Amino acid sequence: MIAGKMQLYGATELEGLFKSLPERIQKRFMKAALLRGGELLKEAIKAKSPVLTGALRQSIESKVGKGGVLVGTEAGDFRGDTFYAAFLEYGYMKQETYRTPDGSLFSRKRGQGKATPMPARPFMRPAFQSAKDAVRRVVEDEIKHRVEGYAIAFARRQAGILARDTRNNLSAAKSLAKLSP
Repeated sequence: MIAGKMQLYGATELEGLFKSLPERIQKRFMKAALLRGGELLKEAIKAKSPVLTGALRQSIESKVGKGGVLVGTEAGDFRGDTFYAAFLEYGYMKQETYRTPDGSLFSRKRGQGKATPMPARPFMRPAFQSAKDAVRRVVEDEIKHRVEGYAIAFARRQAGILARDTRNNLSAAKSLAKLSP
């Protein structure tokens, strides 16, 4: 998983409208926006990932957690079938291996034998750097779209309530007018 951080600044009217919404609505809108941003970042990482078998590219996913959106291999760094993603991203020391007489591989303990440094071939961090502005725009646009839609629906509901109340008041007034001599 990459550890990148983005914060949204500006759009004070939007921020004010967003903060005035009920908390459950804020969470729903934020989750949807983060999912869209995470999908965009996931596609950017997949585009930059090295491909030998395609397993690494297929294992990259995005999910929304409590602290934001996480994008990386499905199992995490140094875990699962694509544990080597972290080796590619950060580099590693390759230990010399030997074949035993029965054909199995053997490597000596750390510090013994020859170790060759394998340079990092980062793909997640550069993808994050290149996509972060687009992700920020997508998240902002999604929140803006949802807040505006909520405001329009709220206004329509209020107008419908007012119209219904007005109709009820008019019919009540007509009924009273018919009853009065």
